[in-house]
Amino acid sequence: MQRSSGRDTCLRVAFVLAVLLAGSANGSGLTEQVRTYAMTVELEDQVLDIVSRTTWTKVEEEGQDAWRVMIEYESADLPTSVDTIYLARDDLRPLRRYISRGNQRTRLRYTEDAVRGTVWLEDGTEAAMDVALDAPIVGDVATAIAALPLAPNYSTTLNAFEPTLGTLRRWRILVSGITETIDTPAGPVETYPVEVDDAVARGKGALYWVTTESPHHVVKSESTLPPEHGGGTEVRILTSVSGRPAADPGGR
Repeated sequence: MQRSSGRDTCLRVAFVLAVLLAGSANGSGLTEQVRTYAMTVELEDQVLDIVSRTTWTKVEEEGQDAWRVMIEYESADLPTSVDTIYLARDDLRPLRRYISRGNQRTRLRYTEDAVRGTVWLEDGTEAAMDVALDAPIVGDVATAIAALPLAPNYSTTLNAFEPTLGTLRRWRILVSGITETIDTPAGPVETYPVEVDDAVARGKGALYWVTTESPHHVVKSESTLPPEHGGGTEVRILTSVSGRPAADPGGR
């Protein structure tokens, strides 16, 4: 029988502790569905209207139960973008990810101690990515928040890998002490306002309004985009929710 190294044991213990401290995000409470959003991005010299669609589908990934979270962005002004993330169904730890933006593609695989993959740039060049992890991470912040036991004044932190920058980010999650009713094209929704801030560079984050009913999906969000993403502001509002998604698309 193969023995685990001391580092592997420490990483597994750290993961368990992180799950406990984060309030036990539980992916088994999620359901298969499609949520569509209208997004407005205001840049210095341009306003972009984007349709964003997030689809959660139960799949089997490498012999284990998983969620496939597929996030699509469509706009008349930009190439179509698809971000597909595979998460373990129970604790939502990331397994692999595929990102396609125009002619640029990224493939990533996650282990307990690293993120490894390849980036194919628009000019055809190829670059390897190999980033060591010193703490457990979540694969998709919005999905992790949906699976947390949120309540007024609840707070926690989440670590996530940012593929665009090739770095880790630590997010501080803080639920407001009040609830708000948000009017959307899909109807009025009772929500918790949730601050999602960069725990290192305070103030660089977003405000989410998530459903008070579990799972706590995003209904509306407002954020300031970082310079590496063009700066400006982004507003997103829920427009529709539908049930079981379509069949697995090829090539994901």
